[in-house]
Amino acid sequence: WNHHNTQVISNLRLHLAPNILAKVISKTTASSIWSSLKEEYSTPGIATTYAEFKAMLDMPIPSHEHPAPAFSKINIHFV
Repeated sequence: WNHHNTQVISNLRLHLAPNILAKVISKTTASSIWSSLKEEYSTPGIATTYAEFKAMLDMPIPSHEHPAPAFSKINIHFV
């Protein structure tokens, strides 16, 4: 287990940006690194929220067809 843990930690550290790595460098297990990253970055930021809102507003609702398919696509942004 220790060998695999060390490999995963090395791989994570290798692929993290320096500013993000600085936040998790003291973590000693892959699980604790992953949990820390998940806690920090799992919630969408304002840019993501705006992009989803904009995509919802840009969804065309056809005037000559039933609107249910368009509403279904819009509803995806609220899930």
